[in-house]
Amino acid sequence: MRIYNCHTHIFNFACAPNGFLSNFIGRVGAQIVGRLLRVKWLRRPLNWLIDHLPFTKKYAALVQVGTSKSMSEVYEGLASHYPEGTAFAVLTLNFDHMAAGQAPADFNTQLRLVQEVKRKYPDDCLPFLCIDPRAASREELGALVERTFDPAARSGFVGIKLYPSLGFFPFHPNLEKVYQVAEARGIPIMSHCTRAGVYFVKEPMDPGMAQPVSFNPAPPKRVKDRHNEDQYRYHRKRKNADLCDNFLDPVNYLAVLAMFPRLKLCLAHYGGDDEMRVPKDGVHPGWYEIIRDELLVKDHPNVYTDISYTLAYDDIWKNIQEDLKDPELRKRILFGTDHFMTLKEPFTERQLYERFQARLGQADWEQISNTNAKRYLTSDVYAAP
Repeated sequence: MRIYNCHTHIFNFACAPNGFLSNFIGRVGAQIVGRLLRVKWLRRPLNWLIDHLPFTKKYAALVQVGTSKSMSEVYEGLASHYPEGTAFAVLTLNFDHMAAGQAPADFNTQLRLVQEVKRKYPDDCLPFLCIDPRAASREELGALVERTFDPAARSGFVGIKLYPSLGFFPFHPNLEKVYQVAEARGIPIMSHCTRAGVYFVKEPMDPGMAQPVSFNPAPPKRVKDRHNEDQYRYHRKRKNADLCDNFLDPVNYLAVLAMFPRLKLCLAHYGGDDEMRVPKDGVHPGWYEIIRDELLVKDHPNVYTDISYTLAYDDIWKNIQEDLKDPELRKRILFGTDHFMTLKEPFTERQLYERFQARLGQADWEQISNTNAKRYLTSDVYAAP
């Protein structure tokens, strides 16, 4: 049986602006450490320091890999933990519009480097093209997706990645044609959907960014009601970490799916381990409940979630096991780890998935790591074997 890890990253620090580290070691620390890590002769002593300071030690492995290895080396390190023939959905990220400074390697360079890894491992490396609606117009983005996912183009990309907390709503007007092409061709979309992660860092945020402007002229009442809640009201003193949660809110996808009901969409991380750990009531559901009860339903036949990084915490395994007993949910959950974020944890990638595999048992493991993954990944441009 072939394993499909549906959520991984292999970009290194050359592809990320200094602000990328702000979510892990604070804004000031990120700017200082980021600049110093660009100086080659300082990397070794700085990595030693990060490994020994209490407030940065947890992120030492992540920083060390990101600063010392090429993308091919990161990919090979990931693959070394899995049986031969394992396939990895490699998710690119466009950091060019998050107001965190300019990375040495911009997004186009990142894409070129990923394609080099794809050429080296054509059967197992499955790249996703990150789309940011601020990068181009609606027509230009639609044309980009048309070209990239034209079966005759053989671009190597098999899916689309969205990361809304970098500064946009998933129903941004410039995404309309992206969804149109993706739905028509069965292209899988993977969207970040947990409160943890990176986000638009310029503070205060432009108030206009926080206003939900949609390509859907008549979004569902559920969406409109949500946007009238206090959390959606812009306050100058609110931190971006909180405002950017509005971009990620899973309720937003109801507006997208109302226009593109057969869209193949994965809401990554199942809302997050923190949301799964503390169940919410039916009146005020959390992100986990919204994904499970409002999005992974028969009205949305091609919506999935994954358990990337969430599976690092064994106290939420029971939630996943219970959900796998439900006939509808059983078809919608994908295996993923979120490498290389997993490097923060005190166990290897192999230990991470093997512990979880043992807990699930072979039938459930095969369901999430093979059966569901093949259905999700297969499209007009890629047939998962």
